[in-house]
Amino acid sequence: MPIAETDIELALKAAVEAGSLSWSIAWPNQDHNGAKPYIQCEIVRVNRRDETLDGVMPISRGMLMITTVAARGTSSRVSNQKADQVADIFPMGRRIPVTGGQIVIIKPPDVKEGFPQDADWRTPVQIDYEAS
Repeated sequence: MPIAETDIELALKAAVEAGSLSWSIAWPNQDHNGAKPYIQCEIVRVNRRDETLDGVMPISRGMLMITTVAARGTSSRVSNQKADQVADIFPMGRRIPVTGGQIVIIKPPDVKEGFPQDADWRTPVQIDYEAS
């Protein structure tokens, strides 16, 4: 039986929350007051595949996109340091248990270039995973 996407989401959320990042977390479709600094999290589902002929071992591939958000006009260092802390939580090879299998971080987290947006300074971190 394939791993439910809901279970993947719950396991990834738990891993982020257990990371002791100290900033509030904004999750999709949940209220957040927007007080800076904070962390914005999104789970991007990429695809599902199955390398067996019987279709008994589906693999769900996705990205956990975590963006650190600090006030614009302060140092970009604040957001960049938090992005490095986020990356440290998800080293390549980390295995996160999930109902029906496990989530594996399949490459080193990719801390992207920070950028200004409105009154924010944002630094994205891309974390690629596969669940099976």
